[in-house]
Amino acid sequence: MKYKESFYNIEIDRTDNFVLLFNSLRCVYVKLNEEYYGRLKSISLTDIDLENDVITKDLYKYGLIIEDDVDEMDILKLNGEISKYNNLGMGYTIAVTMDCNMACPYCYERHDKTNMTIDVADKIVDNVKNNIKDKKFLDICWYGGEPLLALDIVEYMSEKLIKICEDNDVPYYSFIVTNGLKLNRETAELLKNKCKVSGAQVTIDGLEETHNKRRISLDKNINSFNTIVNNIDSIKDFFKVSIRVNVDKDNSNEIDKLLDYFLYEMNWKDEKNVNTYIARVEDKNRCSLASCYSVLDFNKIEQNFVDKLFELNRKSIKNFYPRSMAIACGAQQLYGAVIDPHGNYYKCWEEVGIDKYKVGSVGKTSRINKNFLKYIYMDIPDECRECKYLSLCNGGCPRTRLYNGNKSCCYRNLGIMKDILKKYYIVWSEEKREGSLPEVK
Repeated sequence: MKYKESFYNIEIDRTDNFVLLFNSLRCVYVKLNEEYYGRLKSISLTDIDLENDVITKDLYKYGLIIEDDVDEMDILKLNGEISKYNNLGMGYTIAVTMDCNMACPYCYERHDKTNMTIDVADKIVDNVKNNIKDKKFLDICWYGGEPLLALDIVEYMSEKLIKICEDNDVPYYSFIVTNGLKLNRETAELLKNKCKVSGAQVTIDGLEETHNKRRISLDKNINSFNTIVNNIDSIKDFFKVSIRVNVDKDNSNEIDKLLDYFLYEMNWKDEKNVNTYIARVEDKNRCSLASCYSVLDFNKIEQNFVDKLFELNRKSIKNFYPRSMAIACGAQQLYGAVIDPHGNYYKCWEEVGIDKYKVGSVGKTSRINKNFLKYIYMDIPDECRECKYLSLCNGGCPRTRLYNGNKSCCYRNLGIMKDILKKYYIVWSEEKREGSLPEVK
């Protein structure tokens, strides 16, 4: 049989003795000696008996070569279809309130004082109970508004959902996206022990003065920065916190100082439960925010961020290791939903609370409308089909592509992926962790 090299092989680095190769379709990272690399590059020249050729068998095992008559785009599409229509588990993002105790200038949400009622909560719980049988998991993301303003509903629903999963022998997972103002130790203990929340995403947008201008507490007596930092410090021993830094032209010059503050002044350098990443502030309302970076310009910002983080804490590079994505995001899954406080369903959490984007309501038949179908049947952008990184982003954010003519919306750090993988190899070489980077030689 004849074989060919995978289109998704990406050469990361080369020395006189070996080549580092990453296959983005399978997220396999290998170190090849020259004999293996030479065979890889000449693989299409002859017929091969795979079972009796050790080198070729290894190359095939790691997905570096495939059968000559296989189109890998078809594999990628198949993976997408399987993920899109997968009904093995249940996953919901639940906005228990649209109220918020902050007034962030770049926020895309429409806030009001609406909290989820017990009646709506019970309908969601009943829907889970009626559909949980034979499922492999239940995954809940608590969202808002600010979900901790409706902590009683989070606690009420969690207790019932956990019991349903226990009764049906189904694993239960949950996470919370919060601004962190109310995430004190008592609340974190309740979330972890009673609600089985594994961790939280919290946003800090700079040092004290900068952050407080961007992440504005409605209570003028509260120093947003100090409150959030102190909360994280008080729970870091048992609760995972992922710190998101929303970056634009107004705060990008402060990222290095913020990292120094986290790692040294707060002494979080070796804290396994605290990690930091940056995200580009985008013009979600399509009002041409002058402070927003383009994707290409943001790549430069993120390169500096990764360099700085690697300099301060080399092991942090593990958080950036890429993973393959069968679809761009959960909005493209048939059974994925974001639920607002009224029990209405949406495909994307950026649309939550906006009536025209509803695709159904809990306890009622889903509305198969134009918005729903656009997400489900969205094609891969034409310009992405020849990209070796396609399987890491599948064209990028579906909602953004709905408004840009389905043009590519590149994953935020694809532009620096080679550098990330080079740094990952350095850490692997220092640790020599078995199985994390196969040495084919």
